[in-house]
Amino acid sequence: MTETIHDVCKQNRVEGRAQEDLEYTNAKAMNVEFFKLSDADMATLRNKSNSVHEKFAADINKLYPGDTYKPANYLKEIQDLMGYKP
Repeated sequence: MTETIHDVCKQNRVEGRAQEDLEYTNAKAMNVEFFKLSDADMATLRNKSNSVHEKFAADINKLYPGDTYKPANYLKEIQDLMGYKP
């Protein structure tokens, strides 16, 4: 079961990336301009995002009666998965 879930997630990531590439191409065709932030600007953005993560952590981690997946700290789990370093 776990192997199947991993396989499906892997395929979803491939399809998601293809969708992102298509949307990027479409946006460029409509003259949308993209900017690459400098390392310093990215560091500032990450720093400022920490306060947003902290502010909404309780909402993100809130469990509801119908939830079947009940992690102790969902936000941290996702941050770890994404390699996020606060």
